[in-house]
Amino acid sequence: MKAIQSDYGSATDLTYTTVPTPEARPGELRVVVYATAVNSLEIKRTSGMMRQVMPLHFPWIPGIDLSGVVDLVGVSLSVPWKAYGRNDLSASS
Repeated sequence: MKAIQSDYGSATDLTYTTVPTPEARPGELRVVVYATAVNSLEIKRTSGMMRQVMPLHFPWIPGIDLSGVVDLVGVSLSVPWKAYGRNDLSASS
């Protein structure tokens, strides 16, 4: 899948790359993301301003606010579902 990855730095330091497509583990969902946003908290985290309080684990993919369609679940449920939500802030990728 395509993703933007970040190390500490500015918006010009973001890297557009290909990363492995994740699988849904038990209790998780996988969402095909149609729209995402980088919010002000993520900008502060990427700049390094919050590394003492909320350190990043690299490679980090910003874009915790998202909308899309659930295409895979870690339990026996039917898909697709429309979804919007917030990704895990502590997730490294």
